[in-house]
Parts: sequence; structure tokens; C-alpha cells
Amino acid sequence: ARHLRLKYYKERPNSFDRPERGYLPLTECTVSVDASCGDEHRFLITTADHKETFHLEVEDELDLHEWIRVIRLVSDLGVTKRRLVEERKYPDNDSTFYSAVKELLHNLEKQTDESRETLTKVAESKWKAKIRLIELRDKMEQKRKALEQKKQERKQESQDLRKKIHHLQQNLHLLQNQVKDSNHLQEQVNDIFSKRRPFVKSVEDAVKLCRQTTTARRQQFQRTTDVDAQTATSDVREERTRSLSDVGALKSAVFGDEMIKIILDIFPNLIKTIPAEENDSACEEEKVMKLYHRYYTEIHLPRENELIKIRTQCQQKFNSLKYVTNQIDLTQREEEEIHWIIQEMRRAIQRLNREGVPLAPGEGTLETSSSDLLVTSPKPSSLTNQPQLSITKRGSSTVVAVVAHRSTWSEASETIFELNARRKDQYKRAKDLEDGLKSREMVKS
Repeated sequence: ARHLRLKYYKERPNSFDRPERGYLPLTECTVSVDASCGDEHRFLITTADHKETFHLEVEDELDLHEWIRVIRLVSDLGVTKRRLVEERKYPDNDSTFYSAVKELLHNLEKQTDESRETLTKVAESKWKAKIRLIELRDKMEQKRKALEQKKQERKQESQDLRKKIHHLQQNLHLLQNQVKDSNHLQEQVNDIFSKRRPFVKSVEDAVKLCRQTTTARRQQFQRTTDVDAQTATSDVREERTRSLSDVGALKSAVFGDEMIKIILDIFPNLIKTIPAEENDSACEEEKVMKLYHRYYTEIHLPRENELIKIRTQCQQKFNSLKYVTNQIDLTQREEEEIHWIIQEMRRAIQRLNREGVPLAPGEGTLETSSSDLLVTSPKPSSLTNQPQLSITKRGSSTVVAVVAHRSTWSEASETIFELNARRKDQYKRAKDLEDGLKSREMVKS
């Protein structure tokens, strides 16, 4: 056994006393899986001088790994024995062989201790990472709740603004029609007074026109009110009545009455017969101009001022609504960021729980819902010229940049990526520990 070589025969021998066909020295040999064999379980052994390579095949993958592990162990034993002979000048006998076995066992013990220590450190780091992820998750949950409340407040503000805008638009529409009717009445009265005929006749026609206009407008308003009362619901009727009463829907119908009042005030002798010799054309024109001026300043101009005021208010409310809508969009995007970050941290914590990491203080049962967002590759930001993390909804092409909570996600992602590196180290050390324990028991046996 102290020669540390692998014998091979032409046929399976009945006993190991039969002479072998040849042997393969295993000291400092190289063993590897034959990648060219496909599904067959073959491996290669190359001598230390790289002059010979032997192809071997076993039944299954378990035997394959076991053969490779044992051959490497024997190779290490041969290297240890040769070092004792060459460096320490030990004689090449069984005693030196047993000394090499003891030193190899010592090295295996040392390797297993290092693997245990590394696994302990990995477990501690995973515990600390889990606690930190839970702290970050709880902070993000608080931010999410505050953001949800803020979002609801913004939505309520948006609804209130929409109602006010609708109310103002109704008033604006009414005022526009009133100003239009007032202008039309002034044009008609102007046409009457501009004709060449007796002045008294012009005044009578103007009064008659105003009365006809007033009657027509009132009849039209009554028909509209009757139809709305039959078709509209109680809430709509109440809202419409309130909006109409603020401006006064009947005011458009009293333009004619207001014009008549001013005419009678300026021409008090309208119903009396005025002698022709007393008529003064200059005085008549002055009174007509006074009629136009009084109607415009007392009746028409206040409506135009009210129209400008309502239009300004409507524009202000619209700008406020636009601002609130943008704030809702920003809040929605921030909410998506928070939701995604929380889900990623939950997934990491759940994985740690499945790996056997103890529960953190105050930690309860976590949700098992999977994340509905995925990480996309970093994109350069046009503003900062730095990589910018992004998230994408599952089943959606919409990409949202992680901006509002970049610092939190940077720390969380760094912790998660560090955990992945720790897992690789844990897997390797666990495998080394298992192989070391098997090798130690084999050498002891």
C-alpha cells in the first residue's frame, strides 16, 4: 500500500496475488472528468510527468465522484510521504508511510476546522443580514402606509377640484350666453335708433323689442327647467339648481326689463304726445348715447367682469388639478418602487428562513406572495450620466426608475448580493467539510 499506485489487469483477477499487467503511480497525478464522453461516467488520470493518461469508466455518477475523491486523497498522501522522504530525510519504509498518514490526517482535521469556522461566520453574517433586511423592510412598510394615506388625500383633493371645475364651467357657460344675449340686444336696439324715422316710434319699437325678448327668454328657460326636472335625478337637480342660482339663470331674461327701465328713466314722456316743433335732434342723440352708456356700465359690464372672474377661477382650478394629478402620478411611481423593494426584501428573508436561519426578534410569519416586479439591466441616466436601476412590472413593458428610494434599495441590494456570495462560499465549504470528513474516516480505516 505504501507504493501508492493503481494496478490494472487484462482480466478480472481471482486474487490480488496474480501479477498485474501494469500500474499507474498516483503520487501527484491529475484526475478529472472526461468532458468528451457525454452521458458516460468516465474520468481521466494523468501521471505526474504528463506522459501517460488513462481513461476509466464507472457505473454511475456517485461512483465517479467517489473514485475521483479517493484518487486525489491517495495522490495527496503520496505527496506528503515524498516530502517527508526528500525534505526530512525519512527512510522509505512503513514507518514513514504511517507518519505521512498522520500528517495527512492532521491536514484534514485542520481543513475541516477551517470549514466549520467559515460556516459559522457565514451563518452569523446571514443572521445579521436578515435582521438588517427586516429593519429596512419595516421602514419601507411605514413609508408605504404614509404614502398610501397621502395618495388618498390627493385623490380626494382631485375629486373636489373636479367638482369645483365642473361647477365653474357651468357658470362660465351661463355667463357667456348672457353676455352674448346682452350684446345681441344692444345691437338690435342700436339698429332701431339708427333708422331715419320719428324718434318716438324708435323708442316705442325699442320697448316692444325688449318686451318680446324678455318673454321669449322666460318661456325658453321654463321649458328647459321642465325637461330637466323630468329627466335628471335628485342629486343632479340639486347640483344644477345650486350652480344656476349662484349666477342667476333668469338674469339673462331680465336684460329686456333692465333696458326698458333705463329707457323710461331717460324718456319719461314716452306715452305723451310730443309736439314736432319741440323735438331737438341733438338732445335726442344725447339721450340715446346716455341710454347706451347706462346700459353698458350698469347691466352689461358687470356681467363681463363676472365672466372674466369665473374664467380666471376656472383656469386656476384647472392648474391646481393638473398639479395634483402630477403629484398622484409621482406618488404612484414611488409606491411601485416601495412595493417592489419590499417584495424583493421579503423574498430574501423567506429564502433565509427556508435555509434555516432563526427568526429575528419580533419576526412573525411572512407573506409568501412572490414579487410581481423584475429587475432590469442598469440604464444610463440622461441627467446624472450614472447607472440607474430600473424595475419592470411582470407582463408589462413599462419601466420605472428607482429614484425616490435609491439609497434604501442600494443598501438592500448590496445585502442581498452579499448573501448570494456567502451562499456560494457556504456551499463550497460544506462540500469541503463533507469530503474532509469522508477522507478522514477513510484514512483512519
